[in-house]
Amino acid sequence: MQPGHYLLVVAQLVFECFPVAGDIVIIERGFTVTVSANATCASIQLGATPATGGINFGALTFGGAFQLIVSGNVAVGGNGNNFRRGTINFANGSLLDAGIVTLGSSGATPGTPNLIDMTSGGTSHEWT
Repeated sequence: MQPGHYLLVVAQLVFECFPVAGDIVIIERGFTVTVSANATCASIQLGATPATGGINFGALTFGGAFQLIVSGNVAVGGNGNNFRRGTINFANGSLLDAGIVTLGSSGATPGTPNLIDMTSGGTSHEWT
């Protein structure tokens, strides 16, 4: 992808496309994206929002000891519908380095439950 583009996951796709710095990633409509290489992006939205139009969850799963660097916000869960929830599943040795991590939404009718699962290990680092 070229910097500054959107990666919106709305269909069951198989592709070898990794976000780069400046990309905005939105995962919704019941899909799970697996981190299978080191990657970077500007922000991640897990779960739909009224602006994206979906009415379902989004999940991010680490497939191994990979690093995901996000310069801005990782929003885990959307709003406007209870089903707009988000999930992050870490693997042993994985790393999420983000400017901000937001669990849930302050908007009307936030998605619930939202989850960050570190049972299998992993590290999350937030810069404030």
